[in-house]
This record gives sequence, C-alpha cells and structure tokens, in this order.
Amino acid sequence: MVTSDSDEVDHDTRSREIAIVQYPDCQLAAVYGLTDVFRIATEQLALAGRSNEHIRVSHWVWSEEAVTCSYDSHPGTPHKPSHVLFPPSLIPPERMSTVRALRDWALEQRHNGATLCALCAGVFVLAETGVLERRHATTHWAFVDEFKKRFPGVLLDAEQMVIDEGDVVTAAGIMAWLDLGLSIVESMLGPSIMLRTAKFMIADAPRSQQLPYIELLPSTEHHDEVVRLAQQTLDLELASAPSLAHLANVTATHPRTLQRRFLQATGLSITQYAQRLRIERATYALATTQDSFEKIAHSVGYDDPTTLRRLIRRETGLSPAEHRRKFSTASATAQ
Repeated sequence: MVTSDSDEVDHDTRSREIAIVQYPDCQLAAVYGLTDVFRIATEQLALAGRSNEHIRVSHWVWSEEAVTCSYDSHPGTPHKPSHVLFPPSLIPPERMSTVRALRDWALEQRHNGATLCALCAGVFVLAETGVLERRHATTHWAFVDEFKKRFPGVLLDAEQMVIDEGDVVTAAGIMAWLDLGLSIVESMLGPSIMLRTAKFMIADAPRSQQLPYIELLPSTEHHDEVVRLAQQTLDLELASAPSLAHLANVTATHPRTLQRRFLQATGLSITQYAQRLRIERATYALATTQDSFEKIAHSVGYDDPTTLRRLIRRETGLSPAEHRRKFSTASATAQ
C-alpha cells in the first residue's frame, strides 16, 4: 500500500519542539546547523501547502543549578519538547565533565514524553542518564573503546550512522547532525518534506552506515619500538608482501615473540594489520588517483584483485567503484 506523509505523521504542532542542549564545550556549528535544518523544514511545509504547521526549536544552557532556555523560534507558549538533542563535543570524552543538573533535566523531559537524542561524543552525555542501558546505540568510531569501558551495559554498534530506538536516538560522527536532523524531520513530517529539505540544502538523504568512514588501522602511539619498526617495515615494503620471517629478521626478534608483542601493542595480528594496511592504501589510491583497480591491487601486494575487492567490500561496506565515486578528490577527477 502506498502511504502519504499525512498517513505517517502527527500534525499536532504542539508535539514538535526540538530542544537543543548547549552543554560545556559542545559543537556550536551543530547547534546552529540543526536549527537551520528545522527552520528550512518549516519553510518547506509552507511551500507544500501545510503553512499551519511548524517545528519549534529552542536552545537550552546549563548552570550549576538549572537548565534554562536561551533561544526560542516560536515563543509565547509553554515548552514541552518532543525531542531533546545533545550535539557533539569539541573535546574528547575523557575530558568531558558530568553535569548533574543537565542529567536530571533530561530525565524530566523524558518523563514528560520527550525523545532523547545525541550525536558523537554527545552520546556520552546521554549515556550518563542511564537510559541507554541494554539499548542499542552508536557513537563516533574513534570513541568506541572509551565508551565500552565507561558504559559496558550499552549495546554499541558503531557501524551504524543513526540508531533509532523509539524514545532514544543516537548518531555517530561529528557531521552526523545533518543525518540526525533529516531523520527527525522524516519521522515528524514524512519522507516528502525530508527530501524537500535535503534537496534545498543540497544534501544527501540520511546515511545508514558509518562503516565507510571508520579508520581501519590502530594507532601507532604505543611504546614498543620493536613493533613500531615492524609497522614501518610493512608500510615501506607493502607491495612485496614481507613475510613474518623477514619482519622478525628486521626487528631481530623470534617470529613468535614478534607475533605476541605485535598483538599486545596493536590489538591485531601481523596478518590482520597487513591486510588492513593494504585496504587503507588501496582505498586512498582509489580516492586520489585514476589508476585501474588491477594496478592498485598489485601496488599493495595483491596479484589477484578479486581478493582485494572482496576485502574492501567487507571492511568498508562499499565496492571499489562505489568508494571511488564517494570519496574521489578534485585533483583525482581532474587527472
């Protein structure tokens, strides 16, 4: 059955207030960007003949004692947010402070029927309320380890861009505020208004996965100089597919010792690390050159491009051709 927007959304504008929370060191670009998304959606409603509807946007700031409204797009009536939204943070999660007044206010809004939403490191603020326990959520791929350590009861799936659990919604990256904003527009106003909003903003419809953006290689910021030398050797000699015996010889260690130390320092075996390095190098070449995939595969140590093609699809969710279309740089296109 074909459904229209009017079949899918609630036209009661009293239930459409987005409360955006400005917590300490949050990303103001997301605060104002989201405000623009909902303003444009309201304008698209008018152009679609639904001028009696709107999305109300309010900004809320905290003090040690309370959370207060600092901006209201449609003042004059009491606040009753349908959504409370925590934007990304500009500082890493381990340096973010916990604000009890903010947590208590968010839980009060949830008790009154609001959906709690958060982006990137803002998901840490949301998780402090306890509402994500035994619920599915996502956050930025770089913060996965810290999040799992602090909130082991949350069912984290960092491959997803947006996870909607009904009364809680989480989104992944720093720029995922656009994906989240458009997702909220769709849930409130229907798919046609969401698409009109996205087209006016010259933006894609909400992305489903964070997977293509995840950094495959672990950090080299460890203190094992032997492992760092092995990593450097793999990086320099990747095309010749250096063997474990060769790496052990370069690092003057026994192969089993090198394997153990490598896994301890990086969390990956040497084989896994080399495979991810080849994928990383190949996808970079796809984005920055017009070289054939066969040439790229050979340059990273694969005689059979079919194997590399399968690995790229598995690790990034995209085929090599899709990766080139999505990430190709201007300089590569001009070649």
